[in-house]
Amino acid sequence: MKLLLAIIHRDMVIDTLELEPGSYKLGRSQENNIVVQHFSLQRHHGEVFYEEDQWFYRDIESGRTRLINNAESISMSSEVSLATSDFVEHKRADISDFSSVFKKHQSKLKYRVSVVSGLIAALLLISVGGYQLVKTNKPMNANNLLNNVRTKIVEFEVNKDAKAIQDLKDFASLQDSDFKETSGFCTGFLVAPNVVLTASHCLFGSMVVDINK
Repeated sequence: MKLLLAIIHRDMVIDTLELEPGSYKLGRSQENNIVVQHFSLQRHHGEVFYEEDQWFYRDIESGRTRLINNAESISMSSEVSLATSDFVEHKRADISDFSSVFKKHQSKLKYRVSVVSGLIAALLLISVGGYQLVKTNKPMNANNLLNNVRTKIVEFEVNKDAKAIQDLKDFASLQDSDFKETSGFCTGFLVAPNVVLTASHCLFGSMVVDINK
């Protein structure tokens, strides 16, 4: 049994899809079968599927499954919902008082502005307080800076490959004086277990060596 599925944004149908029996992933990501690019939805938000002669919608995050029928719509978020085309066609129209809708939106806007303002004020307070604390208790000279950073980064050193050095001497006419006995230190970031991301010059020097030269 095919399903004529309506995608509704607030009170407006933005698309109607004719679905053959099967399973359809739905969300913001292009990886889904049904893509609805609205920020109130997750990248992978839900699934519409056909089972035992009925159509269902399953929310991925909560796992809740609901029957898709002609009697009601299914809210996916505060902005987006699903419904059958029959529900859309026969639903009783609602008449809204514009002034009440406007007041509701104004109230939401004021709340959001107050929350954002509070967060900005808190961040500024933390930033200024942290700066003053560091400035007062621990002057940021080179040694103090290095001590603070060292606990938060990955340090490593290069081990010399004796065979590679000997090959360079034999085939590239290099001498002991061409090799550095010491080098500086490099830093990196852990991007996976036992995997460090770092700059190429930390391992290969400032340029790739051309053995022919």
